[in-house]
Amino acid sequence: MALSPAEIAARNAGFPMPEGGDRISDGDDAIRALGVTAHNREYNRPPLTTADRLDSLTKTGNYPIPSVAVADAIGSPFSAMGGVRVEQSGWSGANGPILRQTVWSYTQTYSMTRTRLSNGLFGSWDAGILRPDLGTMVGNTMRLSRWLANNPAVYTGGRGAVAFTIDHGLTKFKAAGLPGVFAGYGWGYGLALNDSTLASAENNGASTADILSWAGAEIWNHGYNHAATGNEQTAKTIVVQGKTALEARFGREVFGFIPAGVGPTGLAGFDGGSKPEMFATTLAGQMILEHHAVTTGYMGTGGVRNLDGTVQQGIGRFTMDALTVSRIKLQIDQAINDRVGIMFMVHPTQLDVGSNLTTAGLLEVLAYARTRQQAGELAVLSPGELVRADAGLTPSDASTLPVRVSDLERNTGTRKITTATGDLYVYREGTRVEVDFQNFRPIGPGDQTIVALPQGFRPVRTAYGNAVEGSTPRGVRAFFYSPWNVQALGIAAADSWVHGSLKFTTADPWPTTLPGTPA
Repeated sequence: MALSPAEIAARNAGFPMPEGGDRISDGDDAIRALGVTAHNREYNRPPLTTADRLDSLTKTGNYPIPSVAVADAIGSPFSAMGGVRVEQSGWSGANGPILRQTVWSYTQTYSMTRTRLSNGLFGSWDAGILRPDLGTMVGNTMRLSRWLANNPAVYTGGRGAVAFTIDHGLTKFKAAGLPGVFAGYGWGYGLALNDSTLASAENNGASTADILSWAGAEIWNHGYNHAATGNEQTAKTIVVQGKTALEARFGREVFGFIPAGVGPTGLAGFDGGSKPEMFATTLAGQMILEHHAVTTGYMGTGGVRNLDGTVQQGIGRFTMDALTVSRIKLQIDQAINDRVGIMFMVHPTQLDVGSNLTTAGLLEVLAYARTRQQAGELAVLSPGELVRADAGLTPSDASTLPVRVSDLERNTGTRKITTATGDLYVYREGTRVEVDFQNFRPIGPGDQTIVALPQGFRPVRTAYGNAVEGSTPRGVRAFFYSPWNVQALGIAAADSWVHGSLKFTTADPWPTTLPGTPA
């Protein structure tokens, strides 16, 4: 039996012909295979070279971009390996076909598209469809789950928490005796390090052996160097090599990343992780997540994070370098009052520079946090502990739960205390106190002590509030309390009255006898 045209085509294409059976069907399959082969041969173009240019690609098809060098040479919007898809969508006569070019890379989670219109010119690149990077998602999920499994849960017993990170500057950090301060307090802390700068004068005052001997020191990847780059592959190297180099140097796993503050866009558009999409749509962000269990960033305000046991990636830190001691203490107070976590950061090289925070000031801040910790008001954790901390109660607290809940919920109700110079209203719930003054008449102008606070309602530190003077208010006067006393500042006249309010935290034991009368 003579072969059919389809069978002849199949045989010429190298398909074996069966001795029997439905040879026509086999031939039709071969024809379809030939069509696919021809289509692939026509549509899948050879890889581009550095001699090619995107503006010159007019034939439909897929063009591989085999290297970063080729991507940069041809004018790709991505400095990365990937490909170009060219599609013809119409004809415009003398200017040739209307073209659409779509460029994608192996590293980005989105493509870029532009169109050559009837005038023969290409428009600007537009962001295309987002595509999730499964390697990043799976890599971070696996690292995070393993890290959490190897590190126990951290409970603060209902308290807010702070942590401290030291950004390089190890020479001054050591010379100031700060490793011993942290060790003496029993605190862990973070060291944000660039491996390539550890031999610099900023850091070489502390050896690898020194760092390994510092109790509580966590090593965090700060990037291989402290430089910005617009090149994706360089950004990837900074992230990945930074981690592997630190691990090789210190012989321990580096689980966390702290982005360096470099501008204007940081690591090839990563911008320090200022928005969630920076971790998804930039190569640096993807590599940070893929190679680390946890990372900070520049999201949020004041370094505040919820303490619910959930790791929140990309939350920022509170930088102390240029701030006063009193301002930093207020941030510690916020952690206490709002029961949140705050990660503080300082550059040792910036201490004692101009009007910056001094070394003595930093020691005062640490001592303040220690005092609040010892008062049972604050938890001080390492950065690795803070990111997974839970402000709830531990399972072992179950036996004391009724007592603890009673302490937290117990309140005095509003109590009115009448004095010779005015009425004082106090209210306490747990450790929080509210004080109101009505119709207090100071004995003279100037700064005056108005009233002494009763036991059980006394503050743990000096703070400020607002007051109004005069039956026709003459303006707002600030007043503060020093321990046990409330003072009004700048009273204009002895016969005017002063009214105001204060809110603060007390460490006093619960009053055995409530003052005054119910209000």
